[in-house]
Amino acid sequence: ATPSLESYYNCMKKKYEMLMLNERVFSRNMPNLELVDMSVTSEFKRFGFFFSSKLLNLIQDRLNKKEKTILFVNKRGYSTCEICADCQKAIKCSQCSISMTYHKEDGHLICHRCKTSIPPVKICPACKSKKMKFIGFGTEKVEKSIKKIFPNAEVARIDSDNARKKDFMENTWTKFINGKIDILVGTQMIAKGIHMEAVTLVSVLFADMTLNIPDFRSAENTFQLITQVAGRAGRGEIPGKVIIQTNGIDNPVLIQAMNLDYKSFYETELKFRKDFFYPPFSRFIMVLVTNKKDSECAKTAHEFHSYILQVKDLTETAKIYPPVPAPIARIKASYRYHILIATVNVKKTVRLLKSILDEKFPSKSTNFSLDIDPYSML
Repeated sequence: ATPSLESYYNCMKKKYEMLMLNERVFSRNMPNLELVDMSVTSEFKRFGFFFSSKLLNLIQDRLNKKEKTILFVNKRGYSTCEICADCQKAIKCSQCSISMTYHKEDGHLICHRCKTSIPPVKICPACKSKKMKFIGFGTEKVEKSIKKIFPNAEVARIDSDNARKKDFMENTWTKFINGKIDILVGTQMIAKGIHMEAVTLVSVLFADMTLNIPDFRSAENTFQLITQVAGRAGRGEIPGKVIIQTNGIDNPVLIQAMNLDYKSFYETELKFRKDFFYPPFSRFIMVLVTNKKDSECAKTAHEFHSYILQVKDLTETAKIYPPVPAPIARIKASYRYHILIATVNVKKTVRLLKSILDEKFPSKSTNFSLDIDPYSML
């Protein structure tokens, strides 16, 4: 189990009781984890730089032994986006400030925020070039690539796209349990809760992805994902192997995850959080400001920020960050600004904020919402 940093801290403070699982069921060995540097070992250019030679050799070995492999990819779809080869501009959602993901099975570009769907673009709307191309990867492309490399293997994919199909999950798990699937490609849906003794090889294909998300929990989320998906390997009598493919082989979070060094990770991360007054040393309140007009959204967010800085009851117990455009600055045609507040007294802070919003900022065009202990900073 990989508890949150807040839970671990509460155990240290004796608010929670920590129950340690010091060994696996039946005293099974933990899997052997290995970091593979993709900047120097990925020679399989024709397959999109997804697989190191080390991983492919291990997959072939598992196929020869009739053992199972899980490939973890934390991104669904076929290609990350469609871009113009001339001006390099990506096709973005008309309602959101993000690129649209190409889903080959559907034959459409889809926005993962508002679900807007359009056919692939043939002419660049910016420069009118006809040189459009798809770049990036997702579970669909990884599935297709691994099938090309191992044409005789039975490969299946589990993500939220195909999981919506009637009976798909039940049928896929039944096949996997019965040994009719050799290689399973999937997202977080396969990261935990699976007990398959025949799975002896697991790989995290792009371990850097979650580290680069603009969220103070990115290191924690990455550590948890790697250790959780690694736990799928070697749950039977045969020892497991985990390959973590990365371009940042010296990253301390990945090294700690490779060593399953929970204590070192938690202590390092807690020091970082304490230095910046991040949870669990405070609690976050995210003030989300939205408006259909970018200028109005920015103006109101700054006015609100300036006002609350004058409220002594707030500033005495809270650290108030300046307003900034949200990492995803526009969703469903509404512009978004964040004002982050770190406080040690949530009830008091929320009460004051609600009072100020009701009395001083009753605008109908600009919306405010308070997210206490936000799960996502996007």
